[in-house]
Amino acid sequence: MEITRTFDILEKYRTAFSDKPDALACKEGGKWITYSARDYADIADSVSFGLLAMGLKKGDKIATISNNRPEWNFADMGMSQLGIVHVPIYPTISREDYQYIFRHCEPRMVFVSDKNLYEKIRPVVEGMENKPEVFTFNNVPGVRRFHEI
Repeated sequence: MEITRTFDILEKYRTAFSDKPDALACKEGGKWITYSARDYADIADSVSFGLLAMGLKKGDKIATISNNRPEWNFADMGMSQLGIVHVPIYPTISREDYQYIFRHCEPRMVFVSDKNLYEKIRPVVEGMENKPEVFTFNNVPGVRRFHEI
């Protein structure tokens, strides 16, 4: 298989490294959670299908504000497969910086990692004319979770 696009590596991972148990890992509740290469590719595909089902299309923008974690990779590859523009944003910038970036990129969705980041961007999103839908990687009561996609 010739790799010509970033997301082409998913199929290569799926076939060449499917037996490897730890392509990605994270710690949740003090316990390590690992994802195989096959898991990585399958979850990225699920993200693509979910975004399509939600009406997103090539050229739409999704902002991600998060620390390094497997969900960031799943989202990135899922978006890439559809031609959605991924707008990764540092989690340490000010609300004013988020306002500036959101105003210029006009995301349809925003993914944030946790409650603290959600609380930081919520006033920014609420002040937007075209409010993007916000999803969180961690469980935040009253906010949609990334895994719903």
